[in-house]
This record gives sequence, structure tokens and C-alpha cells, in this order.
Amino acid sequence: MEADVIILGAGLTGLSAAHHCKSKGLKVVVIEKENHVGGRINTTVKDGFILDHGFQVILSSYEELIRLGFLERLQAQPFWSGARIRTQDGVFDVFNPLQKFFSALQSLDKNFYKISDLLPLLKLWMGLSDRPPEKLGISTEQYLKSQGFSEQIIKTFLRPFFSGVFLERTLNSDAGLFLFLLRKFAYGSAVLPKDGAAMLPRLLAEPLADCLQLNQKVERYDGHGVQLQDGRILRAKNVIMTFGSCQSWNQTATLYFSAAKAPYSEPLLTITSDDSCPINNVQVLTNVQPGYAPRGQALISVSVLEPFCSPDEQELKIQTIRELRKWYGESVESWELVGLFRIPQALPQAPLFGKGYEIRSDGVILAGDAFSYGSQNGALYSGRMAAEQVVS
Repeated sequence: MEADVIILGAGLTGLSAAHHCKSKGLKVVVIEKENHVGGRINTTVKDGFILDHGFQVILSSYEELIRLGFLERLQAQPFWSGARIRTQDGVFDVFNPLQKFFSALQSLDKNFYKISDLLPLLKLWMGLSDRPPEKLGISTEQYLKSQGFSEQIIKTFLRPFFSGVFLERTLNSDAGLFLFLLRKFAYGSAVLPKDGAAMLPRLLAEPLADCLQLNQKVERYDGHGVQLQDGRILRAKNVIMTFGSCQSWNQTATLYFSAAKAPYSEPLLTITSDDSCPINNVQVLTNVQPGYAPRGQALISVSVLEPFCSPDEQELKIQTIRELRKWYGESVESWELVGLFRIPQALPQAPLFGKGYEIRSDGVILAGDAFSYGSQNGALYSGRMAAEQVVS
């Protein structure tokens, strides 16, 4: 069999590359070892509950997603642009002043933060560009301090919020990615697709049905083709490999609980300023998408980051319930665990902020968000840039 390009892996990068190559009239083959597309984005439906493998939101302002034109088909609903923050002084709701100006002012009235904290944020927003992120060589934590943000707003809001985005608690991620994502959050919405995050790769895969070969393991490959585990040899002018190139990852664990009554009714992400707390964020998904649970049930997602991602499921459940009881009282005892997903390879720890791909000495094109920047947009961008290299 001869193809113009063979793509190894049907995650977002591989599907994006296949989509763009096929749109240029190339003969494409996509090889995937699993029985489904999506890679790190997967969704399980269990007893009527829609459970993403790891808490997944999609940012409506992602330009690669807009380029593909799939937003409307996701039938997504937004979270409010802001967060509910639990501190030692109480619970505060903080809102994006570019989208909820008067609600944001109320946070000032409650003395949660001061106008001197809001000004550096507005200054940053006004100066942000819509270009792909560039590596700045300084951590997000260092950058925030250099821009005049107070320790209060860093500790109570910026650090816990972006810890959940970067999946690491120290904000060691490069400030270039922080600035890129800050713009996306400022001018768009974090949304939940109607049928889970896996809707995105499934939509990407729809026009590729004749290109996909699922449940196929690769024995070996080079720049001219692959040999499958069943002995078949597939030849191609180009080979794009979209997995296995990242050596270090940030990990997370997500627990899903069902409850007869939601602990709150607003479509808000809840975070905590307590660095010692095992929980990074809590969200009632059915406040955003009621169809994520059977009628009369609430679905609550709880995200845990390192070093609290215990490998023991029972221990992880116990420590999470213990903390949730402090937040929401004895009603937590009636919550039922409906799913637990541990994601050891959630986001690349040190993405290259490069052109999105590299060419190996044997001609194989290596792609993935490790070569661009860790995010859904970075994965889609990497696939498109690898495809452009093929068709150039």
C-alpha cells in the first residue's frame, strides 16, 4: 500500500495533521493503537454520567478550533468567566472585568483584592497579542511578581487558578504560555461540549473515516513507511509520528461524584488558596451541562495535582472526601464516587515553543504539543504545521 503520508497516532495532533493533509488532496493513512480516536482526550459514559478522563474544558477563543469551524457543532455551554475562591478569610467570587465588569467591582468592595491588583491585570490584557506563544525564559510566578502583582492576588487567585491550567502548583511553566492563555480566558469562555470533551476528536475524525486504521500497533517505522505488528508493510512519501516524544509530564487525577443536590448552583469553577490542600479545583458540571448526569442528579468533578495524586484509589478517595467535608459539610457523606481517572501524561512539562514539529535524521516528522505548547490548541497547531511541512 502506498500513501502520501502515514500519521501515527489519532490524538488531536494526528487528526489535525490528517485533516489538513486530506484537504490538500493527499492520500492519508492514520494508524492508532487504541480502539478510539482522541489520544489524551477521552470520555466515558457510565450509568448515564458523562465522565471526561481528567477535567477538560475547551476555550472558545482557541484560534485553531475556530479555524476548523467545529465550535457550534460541539453544542458547548460556558462557565462564568471567573472563579469562586476559598480562603482562610471566607469564600469570594472573582470575575473577569472584561466580561463581567460590575461583578468584578463587587470583589473590590469586599476587599478581596485592591484596585492596585486590578491595574496590572488590565495592563497585561490590553497589551496581549493574538500570536502563538513565545518562550520568555522566565517562570509564570517570577513574571507575575515582576509585573507588580501583590502576593495576595498571586496566592489567592492567580496561582491556584493557573495551577489547574498548567497542572503544576509552583507556576514554573514559562510565562509565554501564561500570557497566551490569559488572553484566551480574557476574550473567550471555558466551555463544556454537550457530550464530553471527546466530541472534539470525534468531529475531527468524521471526515477521516476512510483514512483511519484503529487497533493497529506499529512494530517499526522510518521516513518511508511502517511495519505493523501483524506483519503488513505500508509505504508512504512522508511519516508523521505524534506520540512518544515527550519525556516529562505533569500529571493529575480527577474524581467524579454524584449527589442528589449540588453544593452550589452557579456555573463557576471553585479553587482554594490553601497550598497544602490536596484539591486544586471543584466544579459542578451539571450547573453548566445538565445532561452530564441523569435527571435529578448533580455531577461534581474534583481535580487533584501532584504531590497528592496517590496511586491508591481508596486513599485518594478518603483524602478527597475529608477535604470536601470541610468545604461543604456532612452532606458530602452522601456523595457517591462514580469515576476516578489518573492521568500520568496530562501535559508536557517543558514544551519547546517551536514551530510545532521536528524532522528526525531518517525523515520522520515528529509532532505534538511538546513541540509547540501544552494545550488542545497547541496540539491542533502542531498537527497543522506538520501537515504544511508535508505539502510544502
